[in-house]
Amino acid sequence: MIKAIIVILVLGLMILAHEFGHFIMGRLAGVRVLEFSFGMGPRLGGVRKNGTDYSLRALPFGGYVRFLSREEIALRRAEAEENAEEGDEEYEGGRADEPEYPESESMESKGFWQKFSIYVAGPVMNLLLGALIFILAYAFFGVTTSSGENVIGAVVPDLPAQAAGLEAGDRVVAVNGAPTADWESMTREIRAENQTVLVLSIEKTDGQTRQIELTPVPDDSGGYPVIGVTAQVFQQKVGVSQAVRYGLLRTWEFTGLLLDYIAGMFTGREKVDLGGPVAIAGIISDGAEAGAMALLQIMAILSLQFGVLNLLPIPALDGGQLVVLIFERVRGRELSPEKKGIIQLTGFALLLALMIAVTYSDILRLFGD
Repeated sequence: MIKAIIVILVLGLMILAHEFGHFIMGRLAGVRVLEFSFGMGPRLGGVRKNGTDYSLRALPFGGYVRFLSREEIALRRAEAEENAEEGDEEYEGGRADEPEYPESESMESKGFWQKFSIYVAGPVMNLLLGALIFILAYAFFGVTTSSGENVIGAVVPDLPAQAAGLEAGDRVVAVNGAPTADWESMTREIRAENQTVLVLSIEKTDGQTRQIELTPVPDDSGGYPVIGVTAQVFQQKVGVSQAVRYGLLRTWEFTGLLLDYIAGMFTGREKVDLGGPVAIAGIISDGAEAGAMALLQIMAILSLQFGVLNLLPIPALDGGQLVVLIFERVRGRELSPEKKGIIQLTGFALLLALMIAVTYSDILRLFGD
């Protein structure tokens, strides 16, 4: 139950940040916000303030900001006129709580750069949130730093070290007879050329020394040979300025890696391996088990992913909206509401199909494990 609450809170924070970006930029541009919704589906409740309905909906995964459109204005006028003709005094001149809004407050009345800033504000807010979470993580918990000692911090599953019986806390004192006083010298000996079989002298935590034989394998990139161990690390406390520097650096690094991975998927360089809601929930749950630092880093990375993926040129995403906006700018006039509706509906159908596919894949992997 606690894990489920953590998952909802983490995803909810990313969604709220994203929608708040659209909301605040829309307000700054002078667009009327009719509804700010957290969640999707049936409305559970909410409050109405300054003409905006702040609503909570049944499904906590998702959300949206509904801006005033020309179509909305036309529908309100038609409804008011129809009810006025029927003699309903409540609608004379429009409802008191639903006034007739001027067209100058609609999304369509705004210029290119105002619309552009509104569409891009959601993803940008997710990137800023990711950076802020990284900064807070480093400020409160410090920076993960290698001890530099020749002590194994963790053993990677399904690699030679695990099969040979190496454990966290083992000290590697020699490789093929060559002394290894620190982690750097141990790594250098393992990566030495023409070594197909390694004999490691291991000092166990109880003080006993053992000889272990294993064969390294190429790393994921097919480069250096590895045995599947990681260094012993600790959290080094840093000042606020250093936390900001490390946080911004990690944001830049992970954003770059994500963009490179997406480009690789489109070019065929990377395998397409998408995770759906089940996989994301599992990742967040694992992070919660690993501790606050791990959970914060996962939150930051997910927020960066959420921001970048929303900029992809797919209809129904912010990137798709930007493509339509740029096309209209080049074309010199707007697309009709009907054509925009078809584009949005098509994009939504594609996203729904993709979500069903990745969720099905998640479930197969879950039960396959």
